[in-house]
Amino acid sequence: MVQGLREKLPDVLAVGVSAMLIDGSTLELYARNMRQLLQDMVKASNQVTINRCPDKLLLQPYGRLFQLMNRNAVFLWEGPGGYHERAFDGLVPYDADQAQIDIGEGDLIPFALDAAANPDRYKGKLVSLDAQVSETGDGDLKIGRIVMTCCMADLQFMGVVCAGVDRTAYPPGSWVRLKAEGETASDRYGRKYLVLRAAEVNTITPPESIILNA
Repeated sequence: MVQGLREKLPDVLAVGVSAMLIDGSTLELYARNMRQLLQDMVKASNQVTINRCPDKLLLQPYGRLFQLMNRNAVFLWEGPGGYHERAFDGLVPYDADQAQIDIGEGDLIPFALDAAANPDRYKGKLVSLDAQVSETGDGDLKIGRIVMTCCMADLQFMGVVCAGVDRTAYPPGSWVRLKAEGETASDRYGRKYLVLRAAEVNTITPPESIILNA
């Protein structure tokens, strides 16, 4: 809430952890009408705690939005008795236990979030989806969609790394129907992530709206 706080601190001090407290009784008001203000604070926080909400299930409609705002923050719900537990359980709108998982347009955001948090869940599974081809900062191909959390200034590409796609036939920007098998890989820090290894790729017509709203 303090503009330019980091710049105002002397050299011997630094912000180590940023925690945010949200009044659950006013959450809907802020999410609907002051989303940019809400997003700015969530993005700057390491931990977000939501209180004054009698039932954790009431927070589930906001889970996807908050996780898009800040994928690295810890989100907690403070129950009426003062105890704390994770605010969002990572539920997905499809059966992730099936050997073959069809990801619809409305499933893509929760799929990308869950794949980032639980890559092993999709290992050995056959996943099919319609999405756009993009490129990661490391030069790998990625499959997913452009997502808007607040306004056009907050567009981001959400998806998972894809292997086995012919870059010449399907360059970044292409729209494809992909069938792929999930496998896991590790980055330079040993953190696992999901890779979709293509089994079948076909060109499709772009959807009417290429941007998904959170």
